[in-house]
Amino acid sequence: MIRDPRCAKLLHDVKGHAHPIAAELNALVVGVLERGIQSGAFRPDLDPRVAAAAILGSIGGVIEMLATERSLSELVSVLADLHSHMVASPALLVQAVESGCNPAVGVEVVARP
Repeated sequence: MIRDPRCAKLLHDVKGHAHPIAAELNALVVGVLERGIQSGAFRPDLDPRVAAAAILGSIGGVIEMLATERSLSELVSVLADLHSHMVASPALLVQAVESGCNPAVGVEVVARP
């Protein structure tokens, strides 16, 4: 609970400006997850809204807690691996592992100025 009214106002203002972008990003991730479920690539029991919140929340949390300790490419690799195992169809994960492939393949970090 935020007791200081200045902090409460600041938090409210920040959330107000970030909300449209966050909502758009969340909708994008939910859409990707829904298409993955429909195609059979992702688990059929996956709740797209919950999974999207978990994915986006974990990205923010990992960056906030570890960005000064590890490289961005390392964090992206770890997160991609965790997220792919969270959402992937078990049959596809088994296939990928048995064939020696990393299910998170195709993730590329592009540095921007």
